[in-house]
Amino acid sequence: MSTPSQSFVTPSCRVGVRLHRRTNLPQQTARGLTGYGDSREVELRLVVCRLVPLIPHIRLAKTGLPVWMLGLGADRLRADMNRLLAMLFHQGVLDEQFLQLQQLQDESSPNFVSEVVNIYFHESEKLLKNLRELLMDREFSDYKKMGTHLNQFMGSSSSIGAKRIRNVCVAFRAASEHNNRAGCLRALEVLEHEYCYLKNKLHELFQIEQQRVLAAGVRYPMQNN
Repeated sequence: MSTPSQSFVTPSCRVGVRLHRRTNLPQQTARGLTGYGDSREVELRLVVCRLVPLIPHIRLAKTGLPVWMLGLGADRLRADMNRLLAMLFHQGVLDEQFLQLQQLQDESSPNFVSEVVNIYFHESEKLLKNLRELLMDREFSDYKKMGTHLNQFMGSSSSIGAKRIRNVCVAFRAASEHNNRAGCLRALEVLEHEYCYLKNKLHELFQIEQQRVLAAGVRYPMQNN
């Protein structure tokens, strides 16, 4: 018969399923309880093991985790955010301007970064639509207008630290200055791809941040719609 410590050495998926079946915890949350590796977290797993029969009676936070686990959850989510940001910087997707944007966020404006970035997304999608409409026009010849859209795109991308998108805009503008329609079409495809990648990754970052805030038990002021 295995001891509590031995049972938690098995793959987290199987243990998580067992924990899920024996408690009212969501299956994903139960799996998360078994995914730790360092000594401090192994201790926590042993505590959870002893408390398994009691977990249904422990008050749960909005995150689905017991209230007594909120601090640890917040730490892990912050680490997830840092890893994601490090990857985006390593890939050249973001630059230091994004960090400067984060420094402007505080308790009085807790959603500042996401609000600024969402405005950027809204404006960028209009610019992408305008660029595609221009290039799909068989009689298109207004490269100056295209250059204006690209300058706007470059400026807004620089302001949030979207480095790779800005670089694509530079190449796009060079093609438009040479009236290179084929080059512009290729650049537009790359720009749309880079935009989608950035949008998905930043949405992922903001979702982790929201989870971290809940896990930390922080209550932000309600926003007016």
